[in-house]
Amino acid sequence: MLSYLPSEIVYHIVSYLPTVSSLANLARTCRRLYEVISADHYRILQAFVQSQFPSIETPPFWTDAARALTSRSRAFDRKAIIARFVLPPDNATRIGRLRTIRTDHPTLGYRPVIDSYEVWYGNTWSARKEVLVWGAGADLIIRVKDFGHKHLKAASHIERQHDVPRRRISGTSQDGVSWAIFNDLHGVDSWDDICGVHLLGSSHSGWTEDEDIIFGRRNGKLVRMSVSAENGSSKLENCYITEGSNLESTDISPGQHRVLAASIGGKSIVFFNVDAEEHDVRPFATLKTTAHGSARHGCSRILCGGRIAVGSDGESSKVAVFSFTPDGIVKLRDLRVDDNEQRRAKATTIESLPVTHITGGNLGDLFLTGLHDLRSPNSVVSIFTDTVDDSPTYSIKPIGRERFVLGSGVHALVKIFDMRMGRYSYLDASLPAPPAHTNQSNYSDPFARFNAAPFSSKDISIFLSNRIHNVADRATLFREPRRYRGPIYTISQPSPSSSTLYIGVEDSVMRLDMVSTDDLAGKHKEWYHRNLDLGIDPEGGADCRPLDLACYERPLPKDRGRGVRLMMQDPLWTALEEESHGFLSRSEVRIPGWDRRWFQPWVSRSQKVKGRWRRSS
Repeated sequence: MLSYLPSEIVYHIVSYLPTVSSLANLARTCRRLYEVISADHYRILQAFVQSQFPSIETPPFWTDAARALTSRSRAFDRKAIIARFVLPPDNATRIGRLRTIRTDHPTLGYRPVIDSYEVWYGNTWSARKEVLVWGAGADLIIRVKDFGHKHLKAASHIERQHDVPRRRISGTSQDGVSWAIFNDLHGVDSWDDICGVHLLGSSHSGWTEDEDIIFGRRNGKLVRMSVSAENGSSKLENCYITEGSNLESTDISPGQHRVLAASIGGKSIVFFNVDAEEHDVRPFATLKTTAHGSARHGCSRILCGGRIAVGSDGESSKVAVFSFTPDGIVKLRDLRVDDNEQRRAKATTIESLPVTHITGGNLGDLFLTGLHDLRSPNSVVSIFTDTVDDSPTYSIKPIGRERFVLGSGVHALVKIFDMRMGRYSYLDASLPAPPAHTNQSNYSDPFARFNAAPFSSKDISIFLSNRIHNVADRATLFREPRRYRGPIYTISQPSPSSSTLYIGVEDSVMRLDMVSTDDLAGKHKEWYHRNLDLGIDPEGGADCRPLDLACYERPLPKDRGRGVRLMMQDPLWTALEEESHGFLSRSEVRIPGWDRRWFQPWVSRSQKVKGRWRRSS
């Protein structure tokens, strides 16, 4: 009956299918439906992507978008994470001063502030540029990665395989990657540390070698510069006059009429027009956030072009929402967080959630400290709790309207929370692909075949405890513990469809790639290696070798902290080899529904763990 329907009706029906496998199975039923579904390079997948992932913006490459988003979703469901450090090479281009002199002796490492974006410039998923920038003390580190250029070069020039690890070990950059380190100061101290950075190129410029960057230092210097990592050049565009010497943080609004907010001393917030024509830009509005002498605001976030949320750091556990315009500032609402605990809940970070055609509302209506909805009369519409770790939150990053990733204030914990109603799981996620001897369809299938399996409804918290020691500084080397136990300062994602998260910890930046082992070793592994371009190498440097993580599965709130399960990861190369050859896992006990790398160390008889399971210090 379906085969007789017009293409438009079939297209409408497809938008209600829950999984890619449902669409693939429908295409296998008859030649007529296969022709309808595969027409225009599977453009019908647009309906699937926009219905199943309505809050995720993607470029119009619908086959690639469907694979990328479903693979990332199943990687989250299976807790499939590949972690590494991000390290600038020894031959990174120096811009500004070739050498800076440290005039103080800090006892702690720098707190990185990170921003990133990616933009597509071609007709394939791999034809894109990713830019990452972070503040490393007084230095501004810039990395520009051109995915498409690398694969075009590989197609025209076959590089000898033994040259690749040799190049990476020597500390030089990889193909298609440009690095630069900017610092225009000669003598620096902690007041010169960069405390805010923003890339402006994600939606306001096409392909260009110059990156438009706003960054601010603790001493109050806030500037906009054009920097080229490829050419090693820089140009000062604007100076934003903060009239203060204690710049704590900065934020920038989305949209065409961009606004820059700068928090001064925790007592006031000043607002600038980002694209003002004058060179020295003065604030058009100032918000005094404290009514009493010693009080401070704990955090702030621009929710949209004319609205900001400010969290109190005093005795009052509230979030105040203000409207700001050149004509003045008006308080719209006070929201209080009551978590029924004896301790006072304080808002330590705020993050706005995207708007979709399904949820309705306006940008800035929904945001996270708890989950607040300005359309609701209630202060809080949902609370997410970790019954094991009650440390403060330093950073939040939403993944569309599906999940959010949270950075804890201690123990180097990254926590993943699922916001989906009913804890819906993308059912194609759960198990590895079937054996090679299964019957194949006569029609070409652009989708990976996955089987359904039970979905664990519990989320996890991951320890990012690994350190990279500064061997050159022996005093620091002996002072530092072997494991990192500090905060997760910041989290950045290049685009809503990206599978990569950049994590800022003390003195370092790490990357987490959400990708499953069976994807990297399965029959479609070429797609993942080409489009994700992880750059992993067992013989490479520290930035090429995946880390072996540990995590715990958080009990549900009704469990009251009981039933915590601790997990560890096998080396990635062991798991890939076992997966590619179809071997049984060396660890006899694995966790159903989890990625192949995870195991319980005290349960597996093939993994000997001496003594009590604990993180070394």
